[in-house]
Amino acid sequence: MVAWETQAWLPLSTQGLQNLPLLAPIEAGLSQPLGRATGQIQQNIDPPYRVGAVHAVVHWLEDSPFRTSPIRAPGKVANIFAVESFVDEVCALAKVDPVEYRLRRLADPRGQEVLRRAAARMGWQPRPSPRPPDPGAAVLTGRGISYVHYKHNETYVAIGMEVAVERATGVIRVTRVVCAQDCGLMINPDNVASQLEGNILQTLSRTLHEEIVFDRQRVTSGDWASYPILRFDEVPAIELEMIQRLDDAPLGVGEAASAAVPAGARQRRLRRRGHPAARGAVPAGPRQGGAGGDADVARRHARPVKRWIVALLVVAAIGGVVALAPCRSTTRPGSTTWCPSTGIPTSSSTTSRRPPTGRSGTPPRSP
Repeated sequence: MVAWETQAWLPLSTQGLQNLPLLAPIEAGLSQPLGRATGQIQQNIDPPYRVGAVHAVVHWLEDSPFRTSPIRAPGKVANIFAVESFVDEVCALAKVDPVEYRLRRLADPRGQEVLRRAAARMGWQPRPSPRPPDPGAAVLTGRGISYVHYKHNETYVAIGMEVAVERATGVIRVTRVVCAQDCGLMINPDNVASQLEGNILQTLSRTLHEEIVFDRQRVTSGDWASYPILRFDEVPAIELEMIQRLDDAPLGVGEAASAAVPAGARQRRLRRRGHPAARGAVPAGPRQGGAGGDADVARRHARPVKRWIVALLVVAAIGGVVALAPCRSTTRPGSTTWCPSTGIPTSSSTTSRRPPTGRSGTPPRSP
């Protein structure tokens, strides 16, 4: 892979407002703090792996009807799902093991360590091609792994998952989760473990089930029947590898593991490019590719649905591989774009190389 391009179309946050208005203070007649926003939703749109050239651009949609609002790991869940899923597809085409590929292209030793620990705890067996599925098996099993360096300058996380798919119904279940995390100094390891478990379960629920559905007038998913969440009988076994760094500063554990969950749950032959993953999945016939997975299933939607991911991404690796979530959104001529690698407003035709450190930035303020 000699080059990578990401283009993302994201709505400007609360255009023309000094803060994100909250309903409760408005109704109570209370003033609200200035500067409150939904977070850096453009971060992690570029890969953490060594690539010859990286071009990552955000197109900020000034006339979007959507208003962004707070959510755990804002933007990073969708962005890392896109990046890590595409890396998996590159591995499948190159017929290389996904763990081996990531390790070979990671320069950060702390990132390498979390990947190695997660793989060792899983008992990961390198395999450049999928294990042949049993044609008579009622349940197909597979595995997935993902990695994130949160915001490219905070916590390191690698997550591996074992997934089962019922052949007759297409029902997807995550049966085991292994998470390795390096958040620097852990002041209270018990609380760190609790945060990790919460990250994993909440985002697993978002990945498998949660979806806001709406028509042209209103949101139609207004109860637990139309907006299901993860149930107790779906909770997988969770195993944690927490790396203590007594001589380093703490980096935070509130959100980083959330960002890695959807890509970890995505089996390599499942090849899902949207959420929720469990909706409408059905078995499919054998096909080629899929370096790291064993289940051979595909999806079918019973009805059109609106994705809860507002960020629409197109990720392309130049060199013969171009794919991932084609975006139908457009921007007006002259609209502002933003390069997260340099922190400089730019146009989609500008190419920039990633600096060695400090890639987080603030999107341009709306007038």
